[in-house]
Amino acid sequence: MRWRRALIRTNRSGRGKGKVRRVVGYTGVACLLAAIALAAGVTLGAHSPAFLGLPDRGQEPIVTPLFQNPEFPSGCEAFSLAMCLRSMGYSVEPSELIDTYMPTDPTWGDYVDCYAGDARGLGSAMPPALVACTDAYANAMGESLHGVELTGCSFTELTEIVERGYPVLTWVTTDMEPPVFSDAGMRGYRLYRNFHCVLLYRVHGGVAYVADPLVGLREFDERSFRGLWEECGSLAMTVAES
Repeated sequence: MRWRRALIRTNRSGRGKGKVRRVVGYTGVACLLAAIALAAGVTLGAHSPAFLGLPDRGQEPIVTPLFQNPEFPSGCEAFSLAMCLRSMGYSVEPSELIDTYMPTDPTWGDYVDCYAGDARGLGSAMPPALVACTDAYANAMGESLHGVELTGCSFTELTEIVERGYPVLTWVTTDMEPPVFSDAGMRGYRLYRNFHCVLLYRVHGGVAYVADPLVGLREFDERSFRGLWEECGSLAMTVAES
């Protein structure tokens, strides 16, 4: 097993810098709606949110797996995002996201808002970097899309979001074993060892269906997957159409 740096958000009450969107304390699909409102510049009170409407996409995502190896051993985040975008009808290559749109810091100086390291070697990215990547891609392509960080939502909320046709990037581990944390951290995110990002695209009948850039389409017991995701910090993001 290779050591990789990754991040886990532990302080769910603080505000991020720049364009980081964080949503805490909302219930149901309201979590996503609040995130979209924040992305659109609407200020919401934690105890009296006014949500924007988000139409049901009316279709279950059809996900075609993409495989990160051998060229991108640390590219799970971009590959999961590419699968998400493709399932929503947008044509994009993972290498395009990595080389053109992903904010990158090869020095690991900022491993919260940037992809830290090198996806072709050793590196990792967390939800804020994927939000920025999505926004950069959308702006360049002239698409009405934006990334939404869902970190801190409950798994029930993620399930409702997926049911509305929005696949969700979730951060778990490469071996589906408990995360191995380090003591390092930055702005509420901690580093852990066996970091991995997969795309959750369906939850039904007690089964979580994910697209894993390492091995393809997989099925997990919902409770087991939820427990691991929560143990890794409940890190998540999705793509919204505005």
